[in-house]
Amino acid sequence: MDLDFYGSCGNLSCDKGEGNNCFKNLHKEYKFYLSFENANCRDYITEKFFLNALRHDFVPVVMGAHPDDYRRVAPPGSFIHVEDFPHA
Repeated sequence: MDLDFYGSCGNLSCDKGEGNNCFKNLHKEYKFYLSFENANCRDYITEKFFLNALRHDFVPVVMGAHPDDYRRVAPPGSFIHVEDFPHA
């Protein structure tokens, strides 16, 4: 699967000065946002989920907190959790 990486750790970036328009421009091409947290801990859900993904109408694919933690704070059907699928 091909993935595009934006930001300081990726090979792609938004034009300087775009600010939040960067997400609006990305939304023209992308529907999903990988919202992988730095740690897999109970109740650990950060701006990657709320601000970067949901606020900009992306479907977040999440890893971090337990699936029940996301279900408790997110609208039904608004995310895809990696633990909902079998691991290879």
